[in-house]
Amino acid sequence: MKSNLYAGIDIGSGSARLAICEVNENKAKTKYFELFGHSLGNDNRNLGYFSDDSMQNAIDMFKSILDKCEVEDVEKVEFSATEAIRAADNSKEFLEKVKTDLNIDIRILDEEEEATFAYLGATKLFDTNSKNVLVMDIGRGSVEFALGSAKLDKPTHYESHKIGTMVFKNRLDDKSNLKTSFNSIVTDVENDILNTLKKWNVKFEQTDQIISLGMSLFTYGYLNNYTEKEMVKAEGLELSLNEVKKYVDEQLEFLKQGVCSKQQAGVISQGDIPVLATLIGLMNATGLNKVMLGRTRIPQGIALQLANK
Repeated sequence: MKSNLYAGIDIGSGSARLAICEVNENKAKTKYFELFGHSLGNDNRNLGYFSDDSMQNAIDMFKSILDKCEVEDVEKVEFSATEAIRAADNSKEFLEKVKTDLNIDIRILDEEEEATFAYLGATKLFDTNSKNVLVMDIGRGSVEFALGSAKLDKPTHYESHKIGTMVFKNRLDDKSNLKTSFNSIVTDVENDILNTLKKWNVKFEQTDQIISLGMSLFTYGYLNNYTEKEMVKAEGLELSLNEVKKYVDEQLEFLKQGVCSKQQAGVISQGDIPVLATLIGLMNATGLNKVMLGRTRIPQGIALQLANK
């Protein structure tokens, strides 16, 4: 007898997300979710390839995920990967090693698939009164953008930009010049988005909507001392531009003083602070003063596709 449980795994630049979903009537309900950290994206950024240790650690992580799926009696499992796997020089070698060791094929999502999954995962948050809805999915290696509206089941435009948080992390190394460095990140993100909107010939009105997925939700959770399981509480929450700027002032001061999350609750890492810059850049570029937070649902989308095969 089928269990109706399907698992999708989304391997990003800094973590892998596992979602075990119960699928009925073409709807996927998440029954179990877990986040697994890895260093593949860090290797790709610093070395241009995956080290032997990082590859083996990732394979061990995949084995743990498969074991969990077996315990939960999952019908089918599919692993998908985004920027971290696409960009590394030895990605082919890594994929072959995964196939040899675990007999699994990792599905490499192209930019269109990645942006479309992000868009579809956010549709329940869409404002029906908005002519334009821009969905942004913040990752460590890249940021995906997808434009549409509540009337459309697919985005009209999409793009992947290499402006993930790891790209900007080192700009905050100089603790004597943090505000200037932070503002330079905001400017780069803002200009990047403005160029995209110009290319798409889109101008935002105050009735339009922007939604940010991925690391934005987790960063808000860390700022408010949520556990990983509590992070979903922030879905659908709107952050104003002034609220984000207030977080920035606090976090830059913590970073300057060398305060870390282990010492004080509500402190985020240097690598997560660029998330706040990206949110500000998005609001500046669109002229909107609030952004809604949402969850990345790529693994749920993968699980739903599996059930329909």
